[in-house]
Amino acid sequence: MSCCSKRKDDATGGKDDGLRPAGFIPIDAWRWRTGAQKVPSRIEHLNKEWLTEALRLKGHLTPDGRVTSVEVRPIGEGLGMMADMALLHLTLEGALPGAPHRMVAKFAPQKQDKLPKFIVKFQLRNEAHFYNDFTVSSGGLPRPACYLAAERRRAKPTFLMLLEIVDDAVTYTRIGGCDEAEHLGRAVGALGGLHCRWWNHPRKAPLQWALHPHQGLGRVLFSRQYFAYSLSKALRAMRAWEPETFAPLLDWSDLLTRAAPLVVTQCTTPPFTLVHGDAHLDNIFFADRFPGGCAFIDHANMMLAKPLLDVAFFLGTCYRLQPCGGEAATPCVSQRLQPHACPV
Repeated sequence: MSCCSKRKDDATGGKDDGLRPAGFIPIDAWRWRTGAQKVPSRIEHLNKEWLTEALRLKGHLTPDGRVTSVEVRPIGEGLGMMADMALLHLTLEGALPGAPHRMVAKFAPQKQDKLPKFIVKFQLRNEAHFYNDFTVSSGGLPRPACYLAAERRRAKPTFLMLLEIVDDAVTYTRIGGCDEAEHLGRAVGALGGLHCRWWNHPRKAPLQWALHPHQGLGRVLFSRQYFAYSLSKALRAMRAWEPETFAPLLDWSDLLTRAAPLVVTQCTTPPFTLVHGDAHLDNIFFADRFPGGCAFIDHANMMLAKPLLDVAFFLGTCYRLQPCGGEAATPCVSQRLQPHACPV
């Protein structure tokens, strides 16, 4: 595409196909690459002038409305997060109904040397597409609101997402676990809704950005060679780190190695659907105001794959055989999945 060409939907509103949110603009629209609307690459470059342009464009301010002040507070530093993040508090003039006065700004990391640039681009592009390209209902998975998601195409990954602050929800961690069978059921039910929404969808619009086990990079990441390499590296790390903690898995190392071809075959055999790819407790907010009572964040690992990858990963990282309340979690989880059963 020529630098002077214009995408058919490179404008506020986009296609009225029932998928797009109000004020839809493609994440890689030319307007995000140059001029006053050029996407900033760092937290310190985010100012009230740029936010004024962006919020007007996305329909949160009147044509003469503006951001009169912005307070920026970096968060997550030193926590191993694959993004540079900040809390923003805005003062607005000419705000339209629903205009955000607080938000989280999420940037591509500027000091990331542990992952190749193409992986950072791939993962943040996934997340930006899912937040930006669909309404919450049409995307199929409850999530916080997205006020803007944009990418400035250049050699160094440059992304910016402005997201809803969620500070009124119940949260858990993988380390602490979850003893509430109802919350486990909500999370698995939400995943079931996502899987049913995109069941057997090809890697075509609107999911042309999603990795597929049979195409492109997916063929590498779902290959027997890559799985064997990853498994070997993981087992070595467990032996070196906390061998006593990981003793049950290490006892299965020979079995896991022998079963690797079968695992890969199962993971690369259709049907496929869109999966979250990182469904664990740290990535879920529980609150009644969200559809189904929960909302997922961190969509960087979304891909077309087997739906049980999500369910197994979620239960494997948080599941307790007997919640403290005495209610068995298994029936609750299976009941939440049943309404989303899809034909094979």
